[in-house]
Amino acid sequence: MSQTLSLDQFRTAFHAGGLVSVAISASGGAFFITARSREGESLILGTTRDKKRRAFRDAGKAVAVMHKIGARHFEVDTSHWEPERTDDTRVRRPDAAERQHQAQQARSHDAWFRRQVQAALDDDRQPVDDQTVQARFAQRRAEARRLLENDT
Repeated sequence: MSQTLSLDQFRTAFHAGGLVSVAISASGGAFFITARSREGESLILGTTRDKKRRAFRDAGKAVAVMHKIGARHFEVDTSHWEPERTDDTRVRRPDAAERQHQAQQARSHDAWFRRQVQAALDDDRQPVDDQTVQARFAQRRAEARRLLENDT
């Protein structure tokens, strides 16, 4: 039976000398970081939240994590690696895709809005005061009323 450890737990066990060996093992299209404890227990690096096995599609990323942990010498076992199954390990995140889409729309809208504001600031035309605008609209309303009265 193997135990799943978070990255912090794995790092702590490694630095405390509780691990006899560490390795990167392939299974299907993914790579996993594994270790053997001094008690002979099999350990697997897991995700922080739900303690599932942490899968790496790219062996280089698994090596980078091993390097961050502090491991400089480790075994790599690719005997069960099936590169054609790499897509099987991909985690689908439609919620993340939607968030990215919304963020892109927000950035586009922000850029458009900033262009509109800058165009208004750069406008050479003289501003029209409120009294003039109110007088023009009063005149237009009066004209519209006259037209309505003439139609009836």
